[in-house]
Amino acid sequence: MKRKLKTWKAFEDEFEPLSDEWYEDGFGDYYITYKNMHWIIIPEMRRIFGSEIEFYKIDNEDYTYKGKEYSYLWHELWFEPEYKEIEFLSEKEVII
Repeated sequence: MKRKLKTWKAFEDEFEPLSDEWYEDGFGDYYITYKNMHWIIIPEMRRIFGSEIEFYKIDNEDYTYKGKEYSYLWHELWFEPEYKEIEFLSEKEVII
């Protein structure tokens, strides 16, 4: 499966104000606690934010996916929302 991650700025704007813990360790690693989930985001992961990655589902209490090319762990909330195409009825179909 392939999806686009939010940009780092969008991620930061959304989650930093809501996080119980958010700090950078001086080496570029971010430690985040959000709704009892504990995330670690390293500099290489931050560079990947905003791009499309291929991944597969995992069963983990803090993360939901693991990347294929980049084997980092990711969470569903970090991805851009997926919009499903809506099929509209034509005027003719509505009349029938």
